[in-house]
Amino acid sequence: CNANGIHDCTDSLAGNIEDCNNNGLGDSCEKQLQVLASSGQVGPIGALTPRVFTVSSAVEALEPDAVTIRIRARGDFSGGLEYIRVRIGSTFDRNALGGTVDCGAGTPWQEFTMSATSFNQSFEPNGSLRVRLDPSTAVDSNLCPEGTWVEVQLSYLGARSTDCNLNGVMDSCEIADGLTVDINHNGVPDTCETPFTACPGDFDGNNTVSGSDLGALLGGWGPCPPGALGDMDSNGVINGADLGALLGAWGPCDN
Repeated sequence: CNANGIHDCTDSLAGNIEDCNNNGLGDSCEKQLQVLASSGQVGPIGALTPRVFTVSSAVEALEPDAVTIRIRARGDFSGGLEYIRVRIGSTFDRNALGGTVDCGAGTPWQEFTMSATSFNQSFEPNGSLRVRLDPSTAVDSNLCPEGTWVEVQLSYLGARSTDCNLNGVMDSCEIADGLTVDINHNGVPDTCETPFTACPGDFDGNNTVSGSDLGALLGGWGPCPPGALGDMDSNGVINGADLGALLGAWGPCDN
């Protein structure tokens, strides 16, 4: 990769170049990393409980490759009119999981692709990326006795600066060697990310805290799993404190 006429693997074995993540590519030349961003299982999911999966400090996709979007869920999806509308930016808009199965614990992934160009154009001004998940009106969040949830994954080859914290060690190497933490698996050391909530309470991503967001919060009332949409203070319970926070942010978002 450094045009010295010697294969990188040979250079690495001879100690002439570093390859700290053992991928056969000289670290000095590496400008890409495999990104797998996952929402985990978040619920409930239904007509009154839309979800927004936000990847903060998202890594741009390497062009001209494609981004793979995968979604699965346990919920009310056996009918043709029971689906989740998946949106990324203004160019990706698909209906998923319609006519599959009700309350299936082993629901298979449904997969879509999106061009790297469209994906990169979908980033928010703060560098985050939003995946909006809006169930159709026929989806009942309370149908399944075991509860309902949805999970989304984004998989792609990412391109970014290789040393965000400027410590002389490639980010991919630090992550691979366990020297830094990347909890959300977006390929960026968590120490380089600044937590940012574009608009607390705007659960449906329409840039306004309104009745639909209130309905989503009330639909998840009570004890909830980690990362639940309405748990604004992240204490594991959607209660009056979260309701107060939502009402305090009521109206158009201040961008």
